[in-house]
Amino acid sequence: MRKWHELVVAIAAATMTTGAVAEAPGDEAIASGAPSEEARARLPFAAGERLSYDITLLGIRAAEADLQVSGAANEGFRFQANGRTVGATDSLFGLRETATCSVDQTLTPSLCRFSSEKRSGVRRRELKFDSATGNVRERTLQEGRREEKEIHFDSGLGDVQDALSGLYLLRSKMPKEEGGVVKLRSMRKGKPINVEATCRKVETVTTPAGTFQAARLDLRILEQQEAGATTAASVWLTTDARRLPVKMTAAAPVGTLEASLTAANGTVGGELAER
Repeated sequence: MRKWHELVVAIAAATMTTGAVAEAPGDEAIASGAPSEEARARLPFAAGERLSYDITLLGIRAAEADLQVSGAANEGFRFQANGRTVGATDSLFGLRETATCSVDQTLTPSLCRFSSEKRSGVRRRELKFDSATGNVRERTLQEGRREEKEIHFDSGLGDVQDALSGLYLLRSKMPKEEGGVVKLRSMRKGKPINVEATCRKVETVTTPAGTFQAARLDLRILEQQEAGATTAASVWLTTDARRLPVKMTAAAPVGTLEASLTAANGTVGGELAER
């Protein structure tokens, strides 16, 4: 349960950053340079959006979480995720986690932070993105030990994301057809990794927030990871203009963690073109 935020942001790796570059027509304005007015209008989220989730393990409600957006497309956004264990799980772990990420007009991050507190200790992680040099600096604090690592991306940082901001970029670039692939780049424990998100068929998904038509995206890490690491996850995004992540799943040491949308406030309106 200590990695609930991986599930909430639907990225298949433990405390990793992700980036996404879609090949769908019309997304270039978001991928490079300041987005056009038309591109801004097509973003599936806006300041004031708040999404709430229940997280279950083996069918038992174990945690709750929410995602929030502030800022504006012409200035940049700030994304925030908060989560906590509940019920019997809270009695065992007492887990509280927070993640934040600031991005510019092109949805490129500048500073992302993650904090996890439970009875056994505190863990913090910070990613600082330097677009001028193409470097990402990772600082971690865990069990009283501080570590700092830096990675250089030769192709720049236009497609490099933290896990939290990666979800919003994935929403903005969701493939419009079954079989479409979004390629992700990531940084995990000071090492670059690559992730692929493949769009599957549209399904009817029912959650406490309602019934939705949603496309399932399956994510997997291409590089081999250490034993026990999360290497696969799935996220269901609605096919309307909001592209809401209504359901997310990831393998746990015992069973499967599942996040289900319970409420969505401040979302954008409109409809997407036919898939």
